[in-house]
Amino acid sequence: MVNIKQLEGSDLPSKCTTKQSVCPQFGSQGIETPVYNIGVEPLVQNTGSDEPLHICKEEQSPLEYLLLAKWEEKLIKGQFMHDITLTEIKIITGRSRFLAQLNCGWRKKNISESAWLNHQQDNLLFWIKRGDKLHSDIIPSAAVPDEAVMIAFNVNPVEYGHVYLIPRGYRDLCHALDARFLDMIARIAIDMNNCSFRLFHDCSGSRASYPHFQACYFPDLLPVEFAPVELLYRDGDTGPISISTVIDYPIKTLLLEACCYSRILVEVVAEICSFLQVNNVTYNLLIADCGRKVFLFLQRKPFQNSTNLSAWECGGYFLFRSRQEFDQITETALLLRLSSFSVDDECFEAVRKLVCSLACKLH
Repeated sequence: MVNIKQLEGSDLPSKCTTKQSVCPQFGSQGIETPVYNIGVEPLVQNTGSDEPLHICKEEQSPLEYLLLAKWEEKLIKGQFMHDITLTEIKIITGRSRFLAQLNCGWRKKNISESAWLNHQQDNLLFWIKRGDKLHSDIIPSAAVPDEAVMIAFNVNPVEYGHVYLIPRGYRDLCHALDARFLDMIARIAIDMNNCSFRLFHDCSGSRASYPHFQACYFPDLLPVEFAPVELLYRDGDTGPISISTVIDYPIKTLLLEACCYSRILVEVVAEICSFLQVNNVTYNLLIADCGRKVFLFLQRKPFQNSTNLSAWECGGYFLFRSRQEFDQITETALLLRLSSFSVDDECFEAVRKLVCSLACKLH
């Protein structure tokens, strides 16, 4: 457990402080794949309006079209370990409306540096990088960019469109997130322009795991998105971001949100993630609503022989490989599971103060 006095008394980091001299560099010689260039201008206005500038909600964005075309190509070729369309999903009886999925083929797997150094080409779909044009565009075939996000399919998908988002060429990004990578993730969420597409990050504190996101489509809101919130911070009535505490939820959770794309939101999330990582606090992120909402889940260290909760578990979505477990699971058991991993009230209060301090400092 993190020391609370240390949390309250430490200087807030201005940059990611966890660095390594060598980060994974993926082999790129002779490889040409589609590259999606993110435009200089965000698709969402920074004027208080939450309406996209260039894409109607009824239309499929170019980025979503590219992702689904490449993902479904792998599906047709039979490159997944199981058929995601045959998985059984149910709502657990109770007030929380937790979701359970029976997925006998699911295998939980951390991304290690060596795995992606040796096998990254096998699962590659395309790359996303920053472009220099006003609007986003797609290059059908190009060399691997120097700094980009690799989009790779997961052979054991949790839901439709399940992919990894793995950074390449971020020199300061080895075992912790930074604002530049998080900004890319936020822009990807915006350009997808589909609220069913959610992104997840798990920080276990393990130095063997390489920082990355996972993403997939969930047709309905996750249980944590239904939970009531209590406003903790907002700079005025129309401030760029607001911070709330998710109440009546079994795992301690903060919600950071903006009505549109906000660099301040990205920087606050990056700073607090860096601080939690340095202080050995386990956390998870859920990015929802086209990048406008970020849920921060705070976990204590797991018991011996147990593993941390994943971000989708924190959000109320649980996977079961056993038919018996799937049939017998109850809301009471899931509430107990989530609450047993949550940080205590003292630690949560310290983190809440830190997040509000960061928002004030960066505004």
